[in-house]
Amino acid sequence: MSHKLRHNQKRKYAGDVSSPLYALTPAAARPLLLGWLIALVVARWWLPTEGSAEGLTLWLVPVVLLTAVTRGVWKWKNGIAADRFEAMDAALLLLIGAQVVSALAVVFGVGNARAAINVAWEWIGCGVLIWMFRRELHDIVAARELCFGIALAAAVLAGYGLWQHFVWYPEMIRDYKKMAQQERELLERVSQATTAGVVDEATRQLNQLRGEFAQQNIPSDPGARLLWEQRLKNSREPIGLFALANSLAGLLLVAMFLQVGLLESLWGDRCWRGILIGLVLVTGYCLLLTKSRTAHVAAMTGAAWWGWRWLASRRLKSGSPKKLPMKLVAAALIVGLGVTTAAVTGGLDSAVLSEATKSLTYRLEYWQSTLATILEQPWLGTGPGNFRDHYLKHKLPASSEEIADPHNLVLDVWANAGTIGLIGLLSCVALMAMTWLRPTTESVDYDSAREPRPPRSLRICLISPAVWGTGLSFSIIGVGLELFGFGTDERVWVLGLFWWLLWIVAWLLSGLGEFSASDDAEGSTMALVWSLEAANIGLLVHLLGAGGIAMPAITQALWLMWMLRRIWSGRDDDLEKSPSSAGLIGVGGERRFMRFLWPVQVGFMALMTVICFFTAIQPEVLCRTHLAFGDSAMLRSGQSQTARNEYLLAVYADRWSVEPHERLAELSFREWTGSRRETDFDAAIRWQHQVADQRPLAVQSWRRLGEFWLERFELSHDTAHAALAAAALQRGVERYPHHSRMLADLAIAYDGAEQVEPASSVAAESLRQDDLNRRLGHTDKLLHDGLRQRLTTMSAYRQKSATSEKPN
Repeated sequence: MSHKLRHNQKRKYAGDVSSPLYALTPAAARPLLLGWLIALVVARWWLPTEGSAEGLTLWLVPVVLLTAVTRGVWKWKNGIAADRFEAMDAALLLLIGAQVVSALAVVFGVGNARAAINVAWEWIGCGVLIWMFRRELHDIVAARELCFGIALAAAVLAGYGLWQHFVWYPEMIRDYKKMAQQERELLERVSQATTAGVVDEATRQLNQLRGEFAQQNIPSDPGARLLWEQRLKNSREPIGLFALANSLAGLLLVAMFLQVGLLESLWGDRCWRGILIGLVLVTGYCLLLTKSRTAHVAAMTGAAWWGWRWLASRRLKSGSPKKLPMKLVAAALIVGLGVTTAAVTGGLDSAVLSEATKSLTYRLEYWQSTLATILEQPWLGTGPGNFRDHYLKHKLPASSEEIADPHNLVLDVWANAGTIGLIGLLSCVALMAMTWLRPTTESVDYDSAREPRPPRSLRICLISPAVWGTGLSFSIIGVGLELFGFGTDERVWVLGLFWWLLWIVAWLLSGLGEFSASDDAEGSTMALVWSLEAANIGLLVHLLGAGGIAMPAITQALWLMWMLRRIWSGRDDDLEKSPSSAGLIGVGGERRFMRFLWPVQVGFMALMTVICFFTAIQPEVLCRTHLAFGDSAMLRSGQSQTARNEYLLAVYADRWSVEPHERLAELSFREWTGSRRETDFDAAIRWQHQVADQRPLAVQSWRRLGEFWLERFELSHDTAHAALAAAALQRGVERYPHHSRMLADLAIAYDGAEQVEPASSVAAESLRQDDLNRRLGHTDKLLHDGLRQRLTTMSAYRQKSATSEKPN
């Protein structure tokens, strides 16, 4: 038998080939692939999604890309038709492509290149995962089980948030008070030792204590520390495994609608009714405690949509609407009881409502300044992760925060990715809206798909992709954090254990219930569809007033709700129905085209994986590792040279990161403060100049350089040193005109350089800004009394000059 004939027989009888790619039939492999994709989607819930720019979640991107490569090779070898390119693909490509182009503009221009690269790869990872997920999830049974898996996962996350509110925050306040008292005592001992000219053990203990502060993300800057203390003492918002309560609120909002939809669709089953009522209460109460006003408004908006869809539906029987008033009254009583309980226990206060107007005013200020930022670079945008550096130039004097995003999804995309990105986002939202308005059906054409019709009740199965996929997400995060050097996070494993225990309990109870056939099963099924729409709309409303569209967990949740809703659409014919009806490679021109298309997709994804590794994963991991070793050496006495060597290795490991240069500048300056050697100071200035060269738009680059020269002037009293400080600080003020403390430092530098008129003018401006901050209650930005007195003396010269120049 010829080699060619044997080869053709192998292709004809693919199932007989011993290669692992042929070992699984499409029908058997699809649940495995779907479960793995579910695990990758849900895994984002167990990570701080706000850390995209810092690369904290970047390691998930190559996992997604490798999944795409493996999926493509498997489908190519099994003769399955290549994925079609649809309207949503084009809109997503426009949105993500604009982010990538804007990031490249930063990499080859100026700005925070590392942040731009990290966020751009996160966008790519989200897009690829959404692209695969859409084509693998098209079964109503799996979709309903996934809805319950997500609902249960959110309840576990909400339970952890309640523990934070009632246990973790009080413990943290007690621990911080002890650490703050210890810091004050050590500072007093260090001050006494410095006055006596001796080296005391308190210095080492103080550095160690400040290292503990850094590990717990407690700010070292006095103003930021004051703001952090106020938030810790005055609020106890749950944050889950994220960094912000708003991020947790967005996910809880989505999950709560899923829970309500499942509750309504399974109301006739007593066991499920009890389980889902418990999930709704836990999730809803935690959502209430987040104090996220945007999430609360979004919940009301989604509820209004859900109610309108219910009343407008022609599927309900004539007697069904009579149940609506009773359910509305019950829901109102439960919400009122929750609000009352939260108020009594201190979880809510009057400020949530009384300061709502102030919160809206702040956002209007953010949006006004953001529009000015957009007008500077309307086409390419600022670049992902670089918004703040551009925004501060336009920040209003009365505005409260140096925000990192505009707190509005439309302005966020427009500012970061330019006009093309905005067009892509609006196209995506328009396509989502078209899906909401499509006619819905209880099921797809199961006869043509050759799939079993789903049961009206939800009898979950332990081998369902939704089960082991959601459960696997905990293991992915736990193992991934270890492999990529982030250490062990016991919380992930504990929450995973709780999730599995709750799922097993639900599985056991699901077999005990009995679905009531007298209920309107068809109308109840549509309640879940309307809940998916309400979740989609609610999350969009939430993102209109809160940041998060660039956070992977939020982005994927937004598209996930749309994908789940689309399954129930009557016009779902553009999706691949099932393995049995999947378009196998045809004959003639179609065969040649499909043979060409899969290799192109696989090759492109493989190339993307390689580029991601060398531009993001490898440099980021190596740089972070060396920085960690250097920081550890800094905390130990006599290890400055070791720390310097580690920071230098970090410089060589990642040429796009500015952090190693900042560390080297701070290390050299710290050594100069102890030795007063000229070489140490010159090194600090040289490294800080490199920071400013890489990020000339960043305020902190120039401010820190000015502070170095200003402290040098305080010792030398050389006017040339003061002039250099003034030049650097002036660059910082140009990037942030309304920073009262930086204006004060600039006035002091001008005064030291004997430039009296500029010193008087800037001192007066600093005092005006400080007066405004005091009037508006921005306590973290206030100048201390001694500094105000010094500035008042400087500004008096200008007033005296103006008075003396008046004609008699």
